Amino acid sequence: MTHTQTVMLRLLTMCIPFRNLRKKWRTFLRDFLSDYDRDARRSMRAWRRHPVAGRTILILEPNYCHGEVIPGFCRHLLDMGYRVDVLMHHSLARQSPLCCFKEGDIHIFTAMCTSWKRLAKARVLTRYEAILVSTSAFYDIPGWASFLHMTGFDKFANLLAVEHELKDIPRFGEEELDRQGRLLTLGSFPRGMMVNPHFFGEIPPAPRNREPVFITVGSLSAQRKNHNLLIEALQTIYHEGHRDFSVIIVGEGELGEIPGHLRPFLHVAGKLDFPAMYEAMRRADYFLPLLDPGNPAHDRYITTGVTGSALLIYGFAKIPVIHEKFASFYGFNDRNALLYREETLGGAMLRAIRQTEEEYAGMQQALLQLGRDIDRESRSNLEQALAACSPLRTSTGPPITRTRPPSHRFPSSFPFTIRNNILKSASAASAGKPLRSGNASSLTTGPPTRQGKSPGAFQRRTQESAASNRKTGAFPPPAIWACGTLPGAICVSLTATISSTRPFSNIFWTPRTAEQTI
Repeated sequence: MTHTQTVMLRLLTMCIPFRNLRKKWRTFLRDFLSDYDRDARRSMRAWRRHPVAGRTILILEPNYCHGEVIPGFCRHLLDMGYRVDVLMHHSLARQSPLCCFKEGDIHIFTAMCTSWKRLAKARVLTRYEAILVSTSAFYDIPGWASFLHMTGFDKFANLLAVEHELKDIPRFGEEELDRQGRLLTLGSFPRGMMVNPHFFGEIPPAPRNREPVFITVGSLSAQRKNHNLLIEALQTIYHEGHRDFSVIIVGEGELGEIPGHLRPFLHVAGKLDFPAMYEAMRRADYFLPLLDPGNPAHDRYITTGVTGSALLIYGFAKIPVIHEKFASFYGFNDRNALLYREETLGGAMLRAIRQTEEEYAGMQQALLQLGRDIDRESRSNLEQALAACSPLRTSTGPPITRTRPPSHRFPSSFPFTIRNNILKSASAASAGKPLRSGNASSLTTGPPTRQGKSPGAFQRRTQESAASNRKTGAFPPPAIWACGTLPGAICVSLTATISSTRPFSNIFWTPRTAEQTI
């Protein structure tokens, strides 16, 4: 926010007398203005009015990252015969993570962060067969927060959630999801169902470039990758006299000082959107995860989390150059990867440069087979998770059947008093409230009239129509609305014959006690 916006915000909220309420409104308005996006607001409204077809699953990503997992989940679900809608943060959508799909394969909607807290109340959610939240944490809150708990999604019986950090399972209270088999992880861990989505389009295996190209993708941070290992490796290759190679670095951050003699071999692309990053991956031959066995922060990639580099390696079939400490967890071995231990990263990159095209092709085929095996296991686990994720199931009991009253509109000629009482009765019945009963014997001939008053035109037409239908037997299937208190303190079961062309054109009354209806 600009300084002018901040001042205007404080002036607008000065009239609020209560300090805590004033502070909450300032926080809300500040977040709203800093995250405001007109297209996202329009997309959100379109999503709420979206006619969801049968067998549709919603994929929801609340953060600005983890877009690399969404295409794989979409592909799995489409191959399983589902339709897919995707709702993601607008900043992530601008990076086009789903560019590998044709227009019309999936429906994409965007939203602002300020929309998440009210999201669970959207009626459109009830039309989805399942909801898959691709990141259970919400990163916009300092220290991270549980997106499921913050929004109320943790109460949904048809929810699947992806946990990227096993340490957050007890912190976010996701033990019940794990017990029910509705918690997914990206790797094989003691907890959660492993689903590793690594689809980025139909990418045929390509032969190795004459001058090999290495690539590394990820944030330029010591917590994620050790780029100093890369600089040391380049020094080793340079001193061996090799000049026929190049390295592409994709990621946000500062690399630091690069020796002048190494700059011709490095191409720092910075942060790229997904189409540009996919294109860089296609041009590369080898992938550098840059995981440091001496850095304790990197141990999480084999104990509680999964590096996104693994998804790119599987999806694009680029030979990884990786330390043995991290290799076996991801299924890498001497047949499908270049491993190193004591010879350092530079020695492994030298072996890659000296590799023949035949050796490269054989290793690539083994890597493709590994990706297919992981893909097969992931799809099987996802099917099991969806089987445990039923919209008619509750966490504390057996499946329940939910019924809704007909949504037909009343005609303009329908009496307001009767209409109002019908709606009240239907609401009371759906809430399980006890209903009062009364004498219904006088209702066998039509709607009640006030004492001393002759039937009106509407009542006469109703009675005549009902009598005619009784004689001819022309009764469409009745729609039982509710049992409630109608005018004259009489409780009946209202049975309405609904016509598609003239709603409520034929209405008859059937005596029935409250006990029979309930």
